[in-house]
Amino acid sequence: MPKEARQIYKTNELPFLLRLVAPFNKRIGLPYNITAYTSAHAAKLVLLIPALAVFGAANALFTGRLRLERAAAPRSIGTGN
Repeated sequence: MPKEARQIYKTNELPFLLRLVAPFNKRIGLPYNITAYTSAHAAKLVLLIPALAVFGAANALFTGRLRLERAAAPRSIGTGN
């Protein structure tokens, strides 16, 4: 018997996250495999979201810095650039 099935069989209830997410996912029409994946990989997903936010902030800072450098750069007149 798989370890996940054994846990449900012994405790007679679903794991905490699966118990929370499953009704919501069913209401919006998501298939069960997405619910099961969310429950199995919750720790990875929780860590992934802040990491993506940090990368997005770093990208925004870099883009803003480039725009400031381009705006401050002297422009030559009559060279065609």
